[in-house]
Amino acid sequence: MPAKNAAPLTRTLREISLEIWNDWPACRNRGTWSDHLGLYVGQHPANPYVEAMSGIDSTDLTAAFDMDQASTLVAYFLSNSTGWRGETAKRVKEELRLAVADHYAKRGVRR
Repeated sequence: MPAKNAAPLTRTLREISLEIWNDWPACRNRGTWSDHLGLYVGQHPANPYVEAMSGIDSTDLTAAFDMDQASTLVAYFLSNSTGWRGETAKRVKEELRLAVADHYAKRGVRR
């Protein structure tokens, strides 16, 4: 059964990630690079997912980025973006939630 009000994306994930960057300064913070760990330390938990979404110039949530599917990146972003608030955040998160619901409904995945 299709999710209530589910809808596919009408903008690419790259376009959505740009809107997130522009509206959410905390997410732009990459932290500092640690040579010892080989990664950024102190970055916002949603940052890697927004960066990954910026590399997907598609509305298709089955698109692959590195080893992850776009739908997984979006789901991880949503779970790490609870600190992002305001009208833009509300609208973008709803757009992404509906797109993920549509994606899973089309594949018969029960959530």
